[in-house]
Amino acid sequence: MKVLKTASQSTEFIEKLYSMLEDLQNQTYIQWTSQGTSFLIINPTDFGKCMLNKHFKHGNLSSFVRQLNKYDFHKIKSQESILKQFGLQVWEFKHNYFQRGREDILKHIVRKKSNADKRFKTSREMSSDNLEASNRIQSQIIGTLKMLTVHFQVLVEEVNDLKRNLNKKEVLFKENVNVLIAEDNLTCSSYAGAILRKIGCTPDIIEQEKEILVKLSETKYDIIFLSLQLPSIQKILSAFRQYDEVTPVILIVDGLAQEEYISVLGAGASDVLMKPYHQNAMVQIMMKYCYNPRTNQSMHQKNVSNNLSIW
Repeated sequence: MKVLKTASQSTEFIEKLYSMLEDLQNQTYIQWTSQGTSFLIINPTDFGKCMLNKHFKHGNLSSFVRQLNKYDFHKIKSQESILKQFGLQVWEFKHNYFQRGREDILKHIVRKKSNADKRFKTSREMSSDNLEASNRIQSQIIGTLKMLTVHFQVLVEEVNDLKRNLNKKEVLFKENVNVLIAEDNLTCSSYAGAILRKIGCTPDIIEQEKEILVKLSETKYDIIFLSLQLPSIQKILSAFRQYDEVTPVILIVDGLAQEEYISVLGAGASDVLMKPYHQNAMVQIMMKYCYNPRTNQSMHQKNVSNNLSIW
């Protein structure tokens, strides 16, 4: 049998199969259907014995069918007319690019990729995807670490500043500094008290407005913290300044406009401490106003309680 040589560069298996069908001497075993769009193996057993040994050097019909499958040929159900003509044992195979008289389209018949090839491709694609995902995660981690490093450096600087301030405590506060804290919030006052105790101060913490008058009449404080949120706090401050112009009074405020800030300072406040505040802010206030505690200035008069109750 002369093997068909086409310009299609189709594979040897396809060329041999096509040549077998074109050879009319083989019609007893294999032939085109009347439409020429599929082919018939009349008797698979005889085909294997007589045709495969002759053209493919083996009689293994299963191997031949596997080759058809690899090139995407499909075994289809034959029409009744074909079954009546050739019998129930007939096999019919079809491929869209395998047709009688159409050697020009044989080039489109290609061998299907094996599962190993597919797995390799899938594995390679997955590896590529995993690499990209890994790079993204690595970039995110690096970015997060850089941000944390900056925050950590800031925190370290704050801690170092606080340590330096605490190391100066003996110079700044040779004796216990008496501090009054009047807050409208127990959590805030406890936080402030904890900071002051750390730097060696003795804070009195109160929350009721009436207690302020009692404490001011009983104790000489080196510095006073008053919450602006307490009722009548500005009246108390104004009355206190009539008898004590020296003791620092710090107003704890929760946001102030510039006009309000000026008004508060004009009412007798020495400074303001903005919420939310941290240790450094409190320490800076203490350093600013208690560097040399005034022990002999502005002693309270015994009747200050009576004078503070003028309203």
